[in-house]
Amino acid sequence: MTFRRTFGVKERIAFELDHYDRHTVPKVFAEHHPWVWRANLLGGGRLVSLAERLDRMPKLEDFLKKKAWEYGEGFVLAQSGDPQPAPWLTGQRYLPTRALEDNKIDEAQITRITEKRFHRARVPARYESPLVLIKKVETLPCAFWDDGFLAYKHRIVGIHSPVEQRQELAKFYEQFIGKQHILRAFCAIFGTEAFLGKATSILKRDIDVLPWPQEVSGWALNWWEQLLCDEVVQFSTDFVRLGQNSAMLRDRVDGARLGTYRDIFLKLLGSVYTNLRESHSGLLDGLAFQAFCFGEESTLKWGHDWAARLQEVVYRERGEALRTVRILRFYERNTIIVVKPDRLRYWIPSTAIRDADETLTDLQGQGY
Repeated sequence: MTFRRTFGVKERIAFELDHYDRHTVPKVFAEHHPWVWRANLLGGGRLVSLAERLDRMPKLEDFLKKKAWEYGEGFVLAQSGDPQPAPWLTGQRYLPTRALEDNKIDEAQITRITEKRFHRARVPARYESPLVLIKKVETLPCAFWDDGFLAYKHRIVGIHSPVEQRQELAKFYEQFIGKQHILRAFCAIFGTEAFLGKATSILKRDIDVLPWPQEVSGWALNWWEQLLCDEVVQFSTDFVRLGQNSAMLRDRVDGARLGTYRDIFLKLLGSVYTNLRESHSGLLDGLAFQAFCFGEESTLKWGHDWAARLQEVVYRERGEALRTVRILRFYERNTIIVVKPDRLRYWIPSTAIRDADETLTDLQGQGY
C-alpha cells in the first residue's frame, strides 16, 4: 500500500488510502526487481510490466562504449585538496548549467572561464564539437553543439564524436529528443536520486542506464504503454512530490478528461465485448461517474437523487487513523456504472486501464 502526501496526512489527521494505492507484489518478484516499489509509487498496475520491459533493453552506456565516443561529466572547480591547472580550459568558452534548458542552449549566457585551478578538469576532447549535451535533471534537457570548443560543469554530461562521425552523432541527438518521454519515464522509475534530496536531480548513472535499443524497432511501444509513459512525465512525478498540491488532487476532472477515460476503457474492453457502448456521465457533489452499456442504450431509469447515498459509500472512515476512498463499479441489467471522486487523480489513463482490467475479471467471473 502507498500512502500519499495528502492534506489529512500532512495535518496528522489520518492516513488516507484509495483503491489505486493497493498493489500486490510477489516476494520473488520484489527480490529480483527492487524498482517495483518506485513503479508502484508512480501508479503500479501495468506500469510494472512496462518497467520490466524497459529494464531488459540494452543501455545507453553500452551503446556509447561500442561507438568509442568520449562521454562523461564536465569539469569540477577546485575547492580544497590538490588543485590542478588546466591551461586548455582557462580562457575557453563556458556554458553555465542554467543556459541548457528546454532542449536548447541560450548562447547569450555563454561566458569565458577565468579560473585556473580545477579539481577535475577531464580530457580536452570532452569539450570539443560536435557535442551532445544532456543536463542532469529529470526532464533530460538535451542540445546539439557544433561550433567549436565549449566547456561545461559536472551537472552536464557531454558526448563527443570524431568530426567524421558528426552525422551519426546528430542522428543520435534526434533520436534522443524523439524518445525523450520514454527516457524521462524511465528516469522516474529507475532513478537513484529523483524524489530524494534535490527532487529533480539525477545522477550520471541514471543516464548511463537509460534504455537504448540497438535497432529503431526496439523503441516500439504499444498505445497503452505510450499513455503510461506520458502520464508518468505529465502527472505522476509531481503527484509523488507535491501530494495534495499536485494537479492530480487539486484539479477536478472535466468533460475532456472523462472522454479520454471513456475512450481508453472502451478500447480495451471493446476487443472482447464488441457491443459495449458509452452511456451517461456526469459530476455530482464531489463525485464523477461514467456509465457504459451493452447494446444501443442503457435500460436503467436514471434519477437525480443518488448523490448523497454514493457519498456515504465512496468515502468511508475506518477508525480514527485511517480514511479510505472506495471505487465503485455497479453492474445492473445491461449497464456498468463507474463512480469515483471527481479529482483528476481518479480519471487519468492508468486508472482507465486498471478499471478495464478489473471489469473484465468481474464479467468473466460472472460468466460473461
